[in-house]
Amino acid sequence: MSTLLTCVCGASYNIKDGHAGGAIFGLLGLLAASLHMHRERMIVRDRRLPMVLLVWAVYALINGALSPRVDNLAHAGGFVAGTAARRKGQ
Repeated sequence: MSTLLTCVCGASYNIKDGHAGGAIFGLLGLLAASLHMHRERMIVRDRRLPMVLLVWAVYALINGALSPRVDNLAHAGGFVAGTAARRKGQ
């Protein structure tokens, strides 16, 4: 259900293009919220994962800002929807 919600919220801003960036960032937000909520149960090796995801997200946003065909607002909407879906589904 969370995946469907993030896909819809991420794609609702610019649905005519049909790119998957909003949905991917929605899943990223869902994963980031889950990792944050369960950070005390993570082992040391797994604690690097949020930083890797953050670096990837920053790279994707910078790449999107440089390309006129990429909609960063859909990425942000997907991320917020994914985070909200995870927080709601505690």
